[in-house]
Amino acid sequence: MGPAPTAGSESPNLNTKKATTKSRLDASVFALSLALSSCHRSEPSPGDSATSSREAGSAHGDSDAGAPSAGPCLAPAVVAPFAHYSDDMIRGLATDGESVYFRTIRETFRVPLAGGTPGVIGKNPPGGNGPMWVIGEDLVAQPTGSPAFVAMPKSGGAWKTFADATSDKSGGGDTLPTIFNNIHRGRIEAAQQATFDGKSFYFVEKDIAGATISGGGKTTWSVRRLGPSDAKAETLYTSERELQHLVKAGETLFFQRNETSQKPLAPGAKKPPFEETTWSLVSLSTGGGNPSLRVASVDKAALATDGVTVYYTAHPGGDAAGHFPKTSLYGLPAVATRSAQIVDDWTLEPEFGAPYGADGFVLHVHAFKDVSPTGIPSNLTTLLYLGKRSAGGQGRRVCVAQSSNAHAFAVSGSVLLFASQLNDGSGAQGIVKYALP
Repeated sequence: MGPAPTAGSESPNLNTKKATTKSRLDASVFALSLALSSCHRSEPSPGDSATSSREAGSAHGDSDAGAPSAGPCLAPAVVAPFAHYSDDMIRGLATDGESVYFRTIRETFRVPLAGGTPGVIGKNPPGGNGPMWVIGEDLVAQPTGSPAFVAMPKSGGAWKTFADATSDKSGGGDTLPTIFNNIHRGRIEAAQQATFDGKSFYFVEKDIAGATISGGGKTTWSVRRLGPSDAKAETLYTSERELQHLVKAGETLFFQRNETSQKPLAPGAKKPPFEETTWSLVSLSTGGGNPSLRVASVDKAALATDGVTVYYTAHPGGDAAGHFPKTSLYGLPAVATRSAQIVDDWTLEPEFGAPYGADGFVLHVHAFKDVSPTGIPSNLTTLLYLGKRSAGGQGRRVCVAQSSNAHAFAVSGSVLLFASQLNDGSGAQGIVKYALP
């Protein structure tokens, strides 16, 4: 089916990442969420061999230290001028190293990687959001929430089914017909954002058998694989527990699993609006089998990978002085015999990650710039975290002069591309690129 694609993704997180538009959250909201974290998220167990740890006295500092500083800002070059494309936001992009392809809610565009005026090459793929890839001479997209994929020629044209994992081969269509078909047949097959490794798509699927218009049915979660020429998807793992945020590092898949124990309600009691949940990070061979527990407790936030290390966030907790519990960024080597370590403090979520160049990796993250002497974080921003893959996740913060809207990213060689929005209140969006050091 042609050469492997250049990495491209709509933001996981973003890791998963998303079927719905992700809101921009300010520092005060995240600070409140951190303060309430003990009510909503359990902390990693210091005694668990799979739980992350960091040696005392490292360059990252102790729990009462300020947030790591970012170096001088990288300056962007504009690829697609800032405008109101289709009166919408840019929802996904991909590149083949010569052109950049991006989508809105109505149309699909192409613009030279060197920069220029975008041209419309077709309608938008089905659904509102979803990742895109360049595979051979095709532009491939995953319709929102669908275990199916559609393609159109890079030169433009109509979207057609490319690969379909649904049981009745009804995937890849528009949202409303898909909903009506699911109601009619009493089964819902939905998928989170897929990852493509040049040969196969891997994704988490939610299957509700016996579903009706009023809800109900039995829900199972599975990890599945589908090649472009496969007649049927292969199920690698099935669980009655919720699964989230799948990434692939080498020949290993990583995803989160809900480990929360179900507590029966007392007679007449109502389910509380907030419940403590526990999410683990597990790994699974691309050949299937039984998954392995890698980290007992992590945040339910997007995962990212550079192909060697998997990045996630967790709360290591406060300290004796009563400081805020930090959200830290961890790097977990894909090798099963090695445990994770903290690589950055006061980092909330790795929305996108990819290798670049001979040995580099880049993450796009939300992080706090400042932390008070009493441990209160402030000045939430988006920035890059850069390092060498051979260093096992150790890197540094780098600020960017024009931030991302967290909906579309891609890497070509040593160039990072993402969609960005002007901060002047106009809502105009464009695509910028950064030469990574």
